[in-house]
Amino acid sequence: MIGALAASVRFVRRRFVRLAGLYGLNLGILAVLAMTGPPAAAGSATGSLLLAQLYLLAHVWARLAFMASEVAFFQGELAHARYAAAPLPHWPESPSAEALGRLRD
Repeated sequence: MIGALAASVRFVRRRFVRLAGLYGLNLGILAVLAMTGPPAAAGSATGSLLLAQLYLLAHVWARLAFMASEVAFFQGELAHARYAAAPLPHWPESPSAEALGRLRD
């Protein structure tokens, strides 16, 4: 756990400006939704319910987009094929080849 926390601090420290910009953009979108607030009661109950549901849908979408953009940023920076893939196996020489190599030296 301590290693993961240290790695996350290093990740943020190396990319602070870009991460702060992305975080600020995401917070701006959420702030716009928060300032608008849920819609006031419209003329009909059905219209009011529909507006409230659309507001909730937009709020949930914005929160999911917030998380998705942070994950996409991390994947774009570190989680590429060479980072995530296992190394190719390297088979050692046979003991007889190693012994012949030592005799030569």
